[in-house]
Amino acid sequence: FKQKTAYEIRNCDWSSDVCSSDLSFDTVLSGIVDAFDRARTDFGISAKLILCFLRHLPEEEAFATLKQACRCKDHIFAVGLDSSEKGHPPSKFERVFREAREQGFVPVAHAGEEGPAAYVCEAIDLLQVQRIDHGNRALEDPALIARIARQQIPMTVCPLSNRRLQVTPDLKTHPLRSEEHTSELQSQFRISYAVFCLKKK
Repeated sequence: FKQKTAYEIRNCDWSSDVCSSDLSFDTVLSGIVDAFDRARTDFGISAKLILCFLRHLPEEEAFATLKQACRCKDHIFAVGLDSSEKGHPPSKFERVFREAREQGFVPVAHAGEEGPAAYVCEAIDLLQVQRIDHGNRALEDPALIARIARQQIPMTVCPLSNRRLQVTPDLKTHPLRSEEHTSELQSQFRISYAVFCLKKK
């Protein structure tokens, strides 16, 4: 959070797959909540937690994670989908996202970084996400981009993740540096496309 202060960030949505740790769910969540409290008091940053399901695991594991999350709604405002995208389409998690929405969690998902543009469509249609994380491959489908703009679905981007996964091997050629892509997106969205995830890779 101290690093984020240097970038003048004041609000942060924090994604975490809490259950990937060897520690208990409650122990990890307690540590995250304590960090959020300190971020607010020491740095003036507000933070909200997105609890992510690991897409390389079976949907049953996601349901078990959701059950834990339902005990802690005061600290978790959204559910997400992360981890290895290839071979694990959003449709695999349609049922658990439906239950999460019914429980009042905001749905978001990583889609279209390693996976195809079709994964972005699935995230919107089947998971009913309110935000797409990454979404690079959506640029391959002009009709999809137009739809995202029309429905005003926010998108985030993490260039360092894109480089790590070799989606964009050289950041000099990243779509954000493309005048064609940025002008198209900004003209349709009328807002900034990029919300940078600050990750240390």
